[in-house]
Amino acid sequence: RQAVLGARKVHEVGCDSSAAGDGEFVILSCNVSKAGLSPSVPSNSSFATVLGGYVGTGLSAKVEMLQCVETALGDGVYSYAKEWRRLHIDSKAFQAKDQADFLKNCNAENPSWPEGLPSNGARYEPTVAAGAFQLPSELVRKIPLLAPVTGSVVPEGWTLSDDTYVSTRWAVASGGPAAEQIGTVRVSFSGTDWSNPMVTVIAENRGGFLQRWTMGDSWLCDGFSIEEVRLGEVSKERVFDELGMAASAGT
Repeated sequence: RQAVLGARKVHEVGCDSSAAGDGEFVILSCNVSKAGLSPSVPSNSSFATVLGGYVGTGLSAKVEMLQCVETALGDGVYSYAKEWRRLHIDSKAFQAKDQADFLKNCNAENPSWPEGLPSNGARYEPTVAAGAFQLPSELVRKIPLLAPVTGSVVPEGWTLSDDTYVSTRWAVASGGPAAEQIGTVRVSFSGTDWSNPMVTVIAENRGGFLQRWTMGDSWLCDGFSIEEVRLGEVSKERVFDELGMAASAGT
């Protein structure tokens, strides 16, 4: 907590000059820029060309298949249900596929995970400009990817609803509506919200490059370090209040 309180001595700088606060612990609220960013596309998938026009600080993919899931209840009893999962579940190892619960709720094996789907997770740009400053990958990864991203066309074999792509090409008959068949796949993407590109960054300025700031022994808190990113314009008082509460909760 002492380290967080001491860090309130941060220097507030503007966005126009990378020399502002050079060598100092700084806080700034600046817009991230598209300049120098490459298109972020999920390579080796049906969406590689669909999202070819998207540019951002990163792109996050959420890929799920509707699968049968087994839950052990004890004493040789198992329950079964259809659930959206990001990893393949091998139903061949299920223990009670002859029981009524499996036949009622699943009644089909999970298909193999399809080839050609995007990988789950996020990919980030190595560096991003915020005003006149450069954010390295460590800070870029702290910028939330919250805005839905879709392409101007829909890949063959897919439909688009509520910013989510859905395909039943791998579905197997398992009872219920078509969109609730085991093997149905849904994919969604999220990226930079360019309608609100401002970020507040707290770090050390080294010649225009922002990096983790570490306290020296002159601060009486030797070794404490910090690099933070918040969406929008956030006051230093609010940021350090939040850090102080987090530090208190951790003790």
